[in-house]
Order: sequence, then structure tokens, then C-alpha cells
Amino acid sequence: MMRSGIVLLLLLVMVPASARMYQWSDPDSGRTHFSGEPPAWYRSDANGPRVFVFDRGQLVDDTGVSVNAERRRALRQQALVKAADDQEAARRRAEESAALQAEFAAGNTALPPLLPQAAAEPAAEAGMIEAAPEEIQLTEEQVNELRDLVADWEARNEAANQQQVQGVIEPGSSPPATDADTPSTPPISREELLRYLDSQAAE
Repeated sequence: MMRSGIVLLLLLVMVPASARMYQWSDPDSGRTHFSGEPPAWYRSDANGPRVFVFDRGQLVDDTGVSVNAERRRALRQQALVKAADDQEAARRRAEESAALQAEFAAGNTALPPLLPQAAAEPAAEAGMIEAAPEEIQLTEEQVNELRDLVADWEARNEAANQQQVQGVIEPGSSPPATDADTPSTPPISREELLRYLDSQAAE
């Protein structure tokens, strides 16, 4: 059982999440769909639901934004080529994962010893989690200021997304890489932020 868990952890490390994701909503059922491959109607002459395209967490295309025919063909070609490359990469990762799992099953792969520092890290993290309930109390005025910031961010983000889709990213190129040295925070939805602000205002 322990060996299976270790194999699973190794597979999760080896197989990264798909860099590109296509999102659209079914107009009949209202369900939202996600796929690593472009839908058949994406940037084609065929009609279909609006498609949002994300690459490494950034919006790189929105079919709700009109582009000229040349740009549309370039976006579609780029999507099809990238989907084929992703499929080939996934096939290679699957073969590597199968080979690694076979080695573990045969008992030929030695596991590295657990370092004392690594064993102590979960305890330190647990202490940090226990201290988390001490939150900063916000006044109603501060909550309203944060609400205004959220609204301003949404307006700026929408304008930036449209500008990016309309020509910042050239056909055949990838979105600009983020600086690995720059710390990042996990994304939070607008609904979660507003719920938090409401709870602060109530207190």
C-alpha cells in the first residue's frame, strides 16, 4: 500500500497540469466544460459557444472578441498544432510512468531516506496553520475600500484581456514567461473575496 502511494506521488510530480485550457458553456444545459484540446468550432466559420483560452493561468484568447480573418486562422492553427504537441508529450509521459511503475513493482528502485529536516517540516507547517485564525479585523470603511478595489481590478482586467487577445500575443508565439523569482499567491475568486469582506463587515 505504501509503495503504491509513493508511485502515485512520483507520477503527480512527473505529469504537470496541462498548460493550455479551453473553457466554454453549453447553452442548452448551462454546464461549463473544460478541455485541453480546442473544440471543433474554435475560431472556425462554424457557430458555437464562446470559448475562453487560458495558458499557464493567463487568458490568451476569447472568441467573444472579434479579430480579422488572418488572425482567426493563425489562432486556430496555433491551437491545433499545440494540441498535437501536447498529445505527443502526454504519450511520452505515460510511457515513462509505466516504466517507473514497473521498476517499483519489481523492487528494483531504491527509495531515498527521509531526511530529519523533511520530517520536521510538516510539524512546522502545522504550527503555522494553528496560528492562522488570528485575522486582521477590518472596519466597515476598509471593507468598502476593498470592494472598490475589486471593482476597479475587474474593469482593468477585462480591458487588459481584450488588449492581449487583439494582438499582444503574436501567432505561433507563447505568452510571456513569468519571473520564477517573483513570489505568487494562489488565485481567489471574486465570490470568495466578497464573502470574506461581508464577514469582516459583520464583525
